[in-house]
Amino acid sequence: MSSWKEQYQKTGKPSSGRSGHRPKSTKPASVPSESSKLPRTNSQYPASTSFIFRIDNLSPDWTTLEPQYDGNGWWIPPFHWNAYNDANGNLYCWRDGYITYAPQASRGAEYDSATVFTHHPDTQHFLAVPFDARTRNVVEHNNWRRLGFHHVELQEGGPQYSELDFDPPGPEHHLVAPGPSSNSWVNELFTPQYRHSVNSDPNPPPVSAGLIGKLTLILALVAFVRPSAELNTSLTAHIGPRRWLPYNLDPNGRTQYRGMVVTIWLNRQSDTTAERLRAFEQGQYGPIFL
Repeated sequence: MSSWKEQYQKTGKPSSGRSGHRPKSTKPASVPSESSKLPRTNSQYPASTSFIFRIDNLSPDWTTLEPQYDGNGWWIPPFHWNAYNDANGNLYCWRDGYITYAPQASRGAEYDSATVFTHHPDTQHFLAVPFDARTRNVVEHNNWRRLGFHHVELQEGGPQYSELDFDPPGPEHHLVAPGPSSNSWVNELFTPQYRHSVNSDPNPPPVSAGLIGKLTLILALVAFVRPSAELNTSLTAHIGPRRWLPYNLDPNGRTQYRGMVVTIWLNRQSDTTAERLRAFEQGQYGPIFL
């Protein structure tokens, strides 16, 4: 059976539950170039790391299309920029590992954005693209991607970070090593497919240095822990400096067809620069969750 990508290339549209469906008009846009990697060091946590972000709820617009499926019969999100229902969220501020509701926050330049959907219950993967899918057609920009990891060694022979990224470029599909029972973020943020197992790597590093990576993706995973109506609690009750505060219940926000757009801006009331945020994502100041 052909894949959704092959189907699109042959017919001009992905597989759909309704034959003859025509997507809405396209709105092409260029893809920003990915920032270059910075060298990683084991420097101290910066005096202040702060940014503003918003999470907008997203769902397919069923008045314009029916569910689409790939060659394996698994649901995939829409491919076109105007095929969604959305609801803008509230502004929040991240400062030194704490998140607060910040409706009057002063936003600077946009730093990054991503769109993430659950693939559950068809699979327990997440599907994502490194931009706001309401602004350009996904099918014209490498299509929906799974999440991946870079296994990053801080120093030769030392522990490794799990650096969360899109796949590609993230070449690994699992966390770098088994986490101790105290690392509740492993089980509460990630479905079993992403967790380390002897099947994924029979000789893992003995210790994980923690989680780093794309802040847009990490914030989306945090939001998916609870239902969309509990977004504020997801963001403000479970995050502290370098640590995840356990939910202690099975995550129940990974519902079918649920998606979100995460947008991050610089904070005008902070001296945090885009370069500092990139360094933070890449582990130069230690893990986001240990």
